[in-house]
Amino acid sequence: MTRTVTAEFRDEFEADRTRLLRRRILWYVGVYVLFGIFAQTVTKVIDLLGGRPNQQPELIEVQDVLSLFAWGSYLVYSIVFFIVLKRTLTRPQMLRMIFWVIVVVTGFSLIMTSALFGNALERIGAADGGEMNKAGIAGTQLVIGLWGIFITHFFASLFIPWTLKESLNPFVVLYSIFVGSSVMLVELAWWGYLVMLLGVLIGAPGAAICWWRHSRHRDMFHYKKLRGRYGQISRELTDARRIHESLFPEPIKTGLTRMDFRYEPMGQIGGDYLYAFRFPGLPGDDPDSEPLSVVLIDVTGHGIAAALTVNRLHGELERLFAEEPDIAPGEVLVALNRYIHLTLATHSVYATAVCLRINAHDDTLQWASAGHPPVFVRTIDGRLEQLDSTTFVLGACASDDFVADEQVSKLCAGDTIIAYTDGAIEAMNDRGRMLGVTGFRSIVSATHPDTDARGGWASAILRDVDTHRYGPALDDTLIVEIFRPLRV
Repeated sequence: MTRTVTAEFRDEFEADRTRLLRRRILWYVGVYVLFGIFAQTVTKVIDLLGGRPNQQPELIEVQDVLSLFAWGSYLVYSIVFFIVLKRTLTRPQMLRMIFWVIVVVTGFSLIMTSALFGNALERIGAADGGEMNKAGIAGTQLVIGLWGIFITHFFASLFIPWTLKESLNPFVVLYSIFVGSSVMLVELAWWGYLVMLLGVLIGAPGAAICWWRHSRHRDMFHYKKLRGRYGQISRELTDARRIHESLFPEPIKTGLTRMDFRYEPMGQIGGDYLYAFRFPGLPGDDPDSEPLSVVLIDVTGHGIAAALTVNRLHGELERLFAEEPDIAPGEVLVALNRYIHLTLATHSVYATAVCLRINAHDDTLQWASAGHPPVFVRTIDGRLEQLDSTTFVLGACASDDFVADEQVSKLCAGDTIIAYTDGAIEAMNDRGRMLGVTGFRSIVSATHPDTDARGGWASAILRDVDTHRYGPALDDTLIVEIFRPLRV
């Protein structure tokens, strides 16, 4: 799954970079051509108005040749513009095309400039041997060459979304062409070589822009995608929580055995579950005295994985009670242990559970507990009876080694059962101390139920647990009350 998500992000990022590169190349080429034509037009107007009266003829000739070459470069760039506009190209194809256009056009210009300046130096030397004029023209050649590379690279870096490495590729080639042509075609003094050596720094501004922009674009893209994914997952979790909690039974408000519960998952969805089944009885039976079976399950882990496990266990419980409505608590745990051991334990998924069966007709309580925290029975006279675990955690051992050890006790009118998951006893205070079973027992013993037609024990106990807890919950919390109201 992680590999799939990573590949999906990478593909979306590359597609986004391709679209961005196409737009930026069109802007770069368009601005380059329009600005170049404007600059050449202004230069021509200045020349017509007599703007170069004191320049040496040799330099005027160089400028005229370079101006003619510039018009040819505008034509090449215009062709590139229409190719990118009309054709669907991949990102590598566009990068190669713009690389070669920049290298060929600018590289040829550098070679031609060096050749023209070298020829101008020879003509000046042949004419008067003036060292000052030769040094000035050689310096002009270096300045024009370095300036041309800087402008070309910096201007392209402003538009084209290169990475740092991609931005250095054309610069290295152009700078190599400049150095080679200057050394071969122009007679340089010692300071000229020093200028060329220091000139490598002119690529730093463009490279820095590309590095910063690429890093920012990558971070913004990831942030946007993660924000979108977070919103999508939040919506899906909301729907999943609604479906998950729809598996819980409705509170039982009537009859000789009633039930209510309060559930607080640690996150948006949790791994605690409550199942209730009222035995349908026989024709003529008193519906108020029908036996009630309740199963409280706490799956290892939290979140989506635990909720998926709960969904599977819900289906298994539905099957068990549909096939045998009068199934005993011990038999329920044996069946659940077999199911979890065979299907879930291989994924290190286990569960604790307590199964209760209340028969109001004869005031009996049948129960079995698989590694679950102790259940408390608060009698009508205020005493607390503790129902401890009777067997192993579900899924920890094979069926042959699992013995439910079902127990039977009394549950009379006015008595209340309080069952819960370990999120209640693991609640920590500001000193890092857990509430524990002893603390929870004290709450059950001292708490008075809320004024509620359904009993009010679950809501009151959960409120006291939350009062003890400091900070966010570290586990799902489910508190269940099953009570026998006094019959008047």
